Amino acid sequence: MYYTPLYETSARNQGGIRRRLAKTVGKLGLKDDFEQGKIRCAFSNEVVSMDNFLGIFSDGQEIKFVCDNEIARAKLAELAQRKNE
Repeated sequence: MYYTPLYETSARNQGGIRRRLAKTVGKLGLKDDFEQGKIRCAFSNEVVSMDNFLGIFSDGQEIKFVCDNEIARAKLAELAQRKNE
């Protein structure tokens, strides 16, 4: 459910995270939408890109993406806490 933000990882790890994200987005059939800026954050409605990607999760009905802004981080943390209760 949670990926480390790209800017908080070493340069070596960033490449691996970017490759895994690209592969995952492709497997989900969302590659074109992701590359065209059509994927929005589930919490802030910002466009999610390689540069601001934080995480991805399912609400049981659809795949949700999360960007790395403060609001989205806080809401993702709340969601994770509720799921762990």
